[in-house]
Amino acid sequence: MPGWFFVDAVLITDDGMPAALPTPPSVEANYNPHDRVDVVPTQQSRPILRRPHPVQFRGQSADLNASIGANDGAVLAASNDKGNTYLIDTIETSATPDESVEIANAIDIAPLSPWSNASDSTRHATLLNDTAMQTDVVAAMEWAWKGYRTYAFGHDWLNVVTMADQGEGHDMALSLVDSLDTLFLLGLLDEFNEAADWAEANMPARHTQPGRVSLFETTIRNLGGYLSAYHLSGRPKLLALAKDLGTRLCRGLDKSALPQSLVSLVDGSTSDASYLAEFTTIQLEFKYLSTLTGDSTYTNAVETIMNKVARIVDATYPNGILPVIADSYSGRLQHGQIKLGAGGDSYYEYLLKQWLLSGKTDSKYKAMYETAVTGIMDKLVGRTKKSGWVFLGELEVNGDLTPKMDHLVCFMPGMLALGYMHGMPSSHLDLAKALGRTCFEMYNQMASNLAPEIAYFNTVDDSNDIQVHASDAFNILRPETVESLMVLYRVTRDETYREWGKVIFRAFEQHCRLPQGGYSSVNHVDSPAPSKFFRREMESFFMAETLKYFYLLFSDESVVPLDQFVFNTEAHPFPIQYQWVLVAGAICYFLNVMYLASKYGMLEGLLPKNKALRRVNAADANARDATATSRRVVTPSETLHPLIAMPTLTNDTNMQRQVTAAMSWAWGAYRKHAFGFDSLNVKDMVKDGLPGHDMAISLVDSLDSLYIMGLQDEFNEAVDWAESNLAARFPLPPRVSIFETTIRNLGGLLSAYTLCGRPALLTLADDLGARLHRGLNETALPLSLVSLVDGSTSDSSYVAEFTTIQLEFKYLAQLTGKTEYHDTVELLMDKKATKYKDMYINAVNGIMTTLVGRTKKSNWLFLGELDTARGLSPKMDHLVCFVPGMLALGYVNGMPRSHLTLAQELVHTCFQVCMYNQMGSKMAPEIAYFNTATTADDIQVHPQDAFNILRPETVESLMIMYRVTKNETYRAWGKVIFDAFERNARLDSGGYSSVGNVDRTSATKFFRPTMDSFFMAETLKYFYLLFSDEE
Repeated sequence: MPGWFFVDAVLITDDGMPAALPTPPSVEANYNPHDRVDVVPTQQSRPILRRPHPVQFRGQSADLNASIGANDGAVLAASNDKGNTYLIDTIETSATPDESVEIANAIDIAPLSPWSNASDSTRHATLLNDTAMQTDVVAAMEWAWKGYRTYAFGHDWLNVVTMADQGEGHDMALSLVDSLDTLFLLGLLDEFNEAADWAEANMPARHTQPGRVSLFETTIRNLGGYLSAYHLSGRPKLLALAKDLGTRLCRGLDKSALPQSLVSLVDGSTSDASYLAEFTTIQLEFKYLSTLTGDSTYTNAVETIMNKVARIVDATYPNGILPVIADSYSGRLQHGQIKLGAGGDSYYEYLLKQWLLSGKTDSKYKAMYETAVTGIMDKLVGRTKKSGWVFLGELEVNGDLTPKMDHLVCFMPGMLALGYMHGMPSSHLDLAKALGRTCFEMYNQMASNLAPEIAYFNTVDDSNDIQVHASDAFNILRPETVESLMVLYRVTRDETYREWGKVIFRAFEQHCRLPQGGYSSVNHVDSPAPSKFFRREMESFFMAETLKYFYLLFSDESVVPLDQFVFNTEAHPFPIQYQWVLVAGAICYFLNVMYLASKYGMLEGLLPKNKALRRVNAADANARDATATSRRVVTPSETLHPLIAMPTLTNDTNMQRQVTAAMSWAWGAYRKHAFGFDSLNVKDMVKDGLPGHDMAISLVDSLDSLYIMGLQDEFNEAVDWAESNLAARFPLPPRVSIFETTIRNLGGLLSAYTLCGRPALLTLADDLGARLHRGLNETALPLSLVSLVDGSTSDSSYVAEFTTIQLEFKYLAQLTGKTEYHDTVELLMDKKATKYKDMYINAVNGIMTTLVGRTKKSNWLFLGELDTARGLSPKMDHLVCFVPGMLALGYVNGMPRSHLTLAQELVHTCFQVCMYNQMGSKMAPEIAYFNTATTADDIQVHPQDAFNILRPETVESLMIMYRVTKNETYRAWGKVIFDAFERNARLDSGGYSSVGNVDRTSATKFFRPTMDSFFMAETLKYFYLLFSDEE
């Protein structure tokens, strides 16, 4: 076996690639990570992180080189297509306290204090899961899905009268696609995978059927369903379906001045007059599709529509509330009734949500929303005579208010409360609470406890507040009230809303549940025993929305948090375009800062110990870097933790053989079924890759793992293929991720060249590096995607994406002598106005002071997620388990003892406490939650998080911890994890599968169809190194 890996002399990049490093001087610092445990910041305003938007703080502009304070090491940045940098802004309510009172008094509602001024005990109250109700909701979803799956699988609806399928005209499998994310979130992963498999295999043909479909319904249900399911599961074929459908729908958006109602998915032809809500409630879906695909066509198309509507508002409806019927050809709205029910409802919802989806950067939607809500308060609010219940009526042409309110209008309390949560005035929450009460009373006043479709309100005398016409006394399992109860509960922490939800849920169970499976609509809700089968179909929104919102009502706020996701009008969650958590992007940032700190701030002068790594001459290797800080020469005896003074490690040859066998098994399956492609779909045993631009990621990413483990025949075959075929993959037209292509492909080529010295690999690396390099100067900070043909770029980026490419380009500069690679990526880091070592120390101090938490019962330490409004969220992703290894690597290279102390406690958490050893399968969940409030169980794992995709972070940390401390415990823990992978993830046909239900003794395979490249590139490599000596 090649003897070359030294913790003190070799650096591992973010994707597990080795690079050379020298040894450190000592660093003095004094900090105890236990000085501060659970941190809840006190603040007078509510800072909200915005991404993307130009640097502003309370209206003050800042240039791109604005310095970041010494304690701001965890602050994120991002960039847009204009190269603007984005930092933190503060949102303040648009109305003064006096104005809020005045508006509230106008509708006779007692004003509440804004959330930003509420007491800490209210603002930061912890929401807990109601596990009994969650279980009941999951059982209801299983029952609804049972009926659909048994009798109507793959069709629009279940006909509950005949217990057969129903799909009129152009069957789009609405119920199946609409339900995907609900199945996933409720932890019904077998059902999810079966449905997703069917959709991937059958929906392309449905997209090409003749006949027109509803632009609105198909967008919110099918397109929204694909996008949300893709975001949750990562299955690339779902995104491919979304792109295909979005492209077909998009053809019909410009056929008339305002889009018509129906569109052909074959030729884009359109027909039928449309309502306001139909063409103004497709924007979230098309904008998120642009974000995921990098194709701005979709965003531009729906923005054109909204610009026309904005002009109509400015010219004709200055109070912001609009009639609902559109003249598609003239591009005007027909003068008529104004209402918030059918035809108009979701227009107002999407004004708010487009602002939120943009990271609160698209201010025109905020302004339109605020104007509309003021108009609603002024023109549509009414009260009953007897009890003073607030309702939203319908405004007639003559200015009279009809006291009629559809159940559909009950989305409004949730919308208003969501706006308040994001900085709108407290009068919005006041109205939300009053309307929420009315919407519940629409249920509570009925003998069945089920609301009618439409209610009329008595504003004249002291008889009953609510009147229901016989023709309106039906219930089709709508979600709006439950949606609003969920949002109100999360915003106010008032348990009343959960109690109301229980009343409604039990009424559905009592009156709507069918013995064969499924749920029925009902009629005569004003009687104690309403009759079933008012409509034939079980509407798709019952599973897609109603049951999902019930589940979220009884879940804590970390399940689809409202400050990180926006729901489309069909309850499909899309991520808001900002984050401030120690996950995904931020992880890579901190990790790479550590590596760069090691390379340039601390570790200079010692050449790599392995001759294979010395590809530059000694003079070049010892040349002083222009970015290095001045300091005196430090002798080995002065360093804090020289590895050469510690006991010699020995190989565990038995475990090395087992890991090598696992690598052979994984590689064998990839080689047989997907050789030369991005990844292996282990469920179907077929190739999988980025449509249009496959970069053979698994092959290139695995080269050095094959070499290190002595699989020379496999290594040489793979290198031969790469040298012959990979160059032809570079000039394909679709854009690729700068970050992923750099760390996996460029890093893989450089590492393999370093190990074997085959010059064609360096040629490939130089070619790929030059193509990627073109995109680094297109904007002030690089965008996310780059064309390898012309260097054009797109999509706003996360800070990790352009700060986790430095090692690769600097090493490429060393090997080729082309300084432009080094200079460009160094310029990116220079924009942060400090050096790497200082940045790393500041970042770790920031982590210690703001992200460290402990459980109440056992005092287990974790790193949470900082919510600037509510403090530390006790949630930790498996991804965060890279941190112990990072801290230990820093310690062995001169960082203070407190870093190692924190590393030891964190790695204990990653293995012993929750991530592996506490699970029935001994496989870690993707996310764990920690109990800091009570002495109940220290950890919780939500069903939707109980999966494992063979991530490397914990194994990486165990390897480094073992080499730093020589504690055999870390090897023993590694054996437990390796055995769990072998027991639960190994496939008889070859390869390894991700798994679900890790909290059970026997986890279920095929959580995702793909065997991710990092399993061979990182996880198995780190296993091998854990059981190898330090060379």
